Amino acid sequence: MVGRIVVRSTTPTTTRLSEVITMVKKVEEKKFNAETLKILGKYREFQIDTYRAWGDQERLDRLITDDLKNKFLKANHLFSEAMLSRDDMQMRKMVEMMNRAYEALIVDIQQQGYKPLEPHIRCFNWEGQIWYVTDMDFEIPRAMQLYKKEGDIKFISVQELLRTVPKELMDIRLDIAMMFEGSKFVRIDRADAK
Repeated sequence: MVGRIVVRSTTPTTTRLSEVITMVKKVEEKKFNAETLKILGKYREFQIDTYRAWGDQERLDRLITDDLKNKFLKANHLFSEAMLSRDDMQMRKMVEMMNRAYEALIVDIQQQGYKPLEPHIRCFNWEGQIWYVTDMDFEIPRAMQLYKKEGDIKFISVQELLRTVPKELMDIRLDIAMMFEGSKFVRIDRADAK
């Protein structure tokens, strides 16, 4: 990561400029050693596995107690500061701390009776509303049984979502996919018909 420093002065001097250049070089030169990078890689894998099993950080934050949420946010802030400092020893300590923090999140969630996400169920926040999405219609009742405890949430299947897509739009989507492999719709704006 390259640092960026902006200096504003009414009287620019060569000394000040050389100090800034020296500071920038130090930031650019400072890197984690190979062992720390390996530990960070394992931490990221652990974090991804946690999200895969329990949903993203937003879901975890919704399910944990407020006290634990505040502690986790503080730990995450300390982790970010260590990442910026590029201090190997500090970073290793922060990785250990974050591993313990995620483990504490999972224990807290399980003690409250919440369940991990099943492989065919995903959780999304769409315009402020929490949606649990299954692949098929017949999976919705099971999802409701597992996750209804989480409060004001909605359930839908991909099968149902596809039924709501107009045939013309699906044809356009298929044509675009054939012309531009890997393309996807990001947003569709509907113009008001007059």
